[in-house]
Amino acid sequence: MNDLDALRTALNEAPPEGLALDTSAVLADGKRLRRRRQLLQGSGVVGVAAVVTAVVLGSGLLRAVPPTPDAPIAAPPSTSVPVEPQSVPYGDVISSGIKAAGGEFVYYAVRIDDPVNLPQTHFGLMTALRAPDGKITELLFVNETGGVSDRKPGFREVDGGEQIKGTYVPVFGYFVGPVAKITTTAHGKEVQASLAKWSVDPSVTVFWFDPQLVDSDKALSPPYAYDAAGNKLSS
Repeated sequence: MNDLDALRTALNEAPPEGLALDTSAVLADGKRLRRRRQLLQGSGVVGVAAVVTAVVLGSGLLRAVPPTPDAPIAAPPSTSVPVEPQSVPYGDVISSGIKAAGGEFVYYAVRIDDPVNLPQTHFGLMTALRAPDGKITELLFVNETGGVSDRKPGFREVDGGEQIKGTYVPVFGYFVGPVAKITTTAHGKEVQASLAKWSVDPSVTVFWFDPQLVDSDKALSPPYAYDAAGNKLSS
């Protein structure tokens, strides 16, 4: 059996016990990443693609298949990391009053122009750190990808509650509608979110929870929104 036959045989074999792929988890994670990073598609950022050499797997050994004499030798993959372009705020930057090691958490909208893939999504929400000198470090960007308008009434995005770039990002999001109060339950106690109207469209309200009260995305229950009269709004 030659090297090509061995490769085909190895690829057709079932994976060793304990190494089976959890496809549901992969799909769930992939959807989450697409939702968070949607704006980066078409932004001019090019990822680093690894150059893969064919290998033969057998008897626990891994060895490279030598290239044919006339085949060009691929250059080694680049180890440089592309720098993401700084997003331009769409409307005012919202100060949260919450401080971290790198500065203060701020929130702002970012335009999205992708009529083919996201015809009803025209903006997303960025959370970032603003240093005392005004420098912005972007942490997490989210936007609507569910096939509905980004301004459909109700909770459109809720995210955060985890470590991003070594910084704990508070749970945040935005709500569309006449909301006056947003609450959740964390560690058995009701917690109220801070609210700020988006300067471009006041029907959009950005909200975030105090990280000292909501210290994880797993610590809170689904949030509820109320109008000024105390009526619960549809989510």
